[in-house]
Amino acid sequence: MEVEWTKKDVEWTEKAVGALEKLDDWLTEERLARLEALLRRSEEAAPLLDRLQAMHERGTLDALFEIAEFVAVAKSSMTQPMIQDVTGLFVRAAMALDDAVSAGLIDDLKALGEAYRTVKLGKETPPEPKSTLALLRALSDPEVRSALGFGLALFKHWARVRRERSDAQDRTGVHEAGV
Repeated sequence: MEVEWTKKDVEWTEKAVGALEKLDDWLTEERLARLEALLRRSEEAAPLLDRLQAMHERGTLDALFEIAEFVAVAKSSMTQPMIQDVTGLFVRAAMALDDAVSAGLIDDLKALGEAYRTVKLGKETPPEPKSTLALLRALSDPEVRSALGFGLALFKHWARVRRERSDAQDRTGVHEAGV
């Protein structure tokens, strides 16, 4: 039984052959290697796409885009003097922090935290408040006197620094962020 070809059948066959020839020309070894790599990567990307979908459903992705837009606007609106001012503040803060750490701030904070936890857990506090006379007797304890002396010196110096800064600000009209 012989099949009869119509003109339309011949056209479609020619188009299909032409498309296959173009596809054969297009599919070079390099392109085939890239397609195979893309397929491998798509398998690796599946968990990332799932995570992006979950972030989208929770609204986290929208929040990230809003943060990115904010950063872009902030970046474009910052001038060189603003960047220098902010950088100067960070440098001064880092230097002050370095000075404080060098002076033993970390060790002091650790000791303060340990003392706080000890007192909070009730290991060194009496069950009832002390009377005025008991407080006066506690002053004979060298540890109490040392801690009170340190605290008084700290607050006295802090008050002096605050007063000096306030006086300097009043003279110059410049107010710095700080204590």
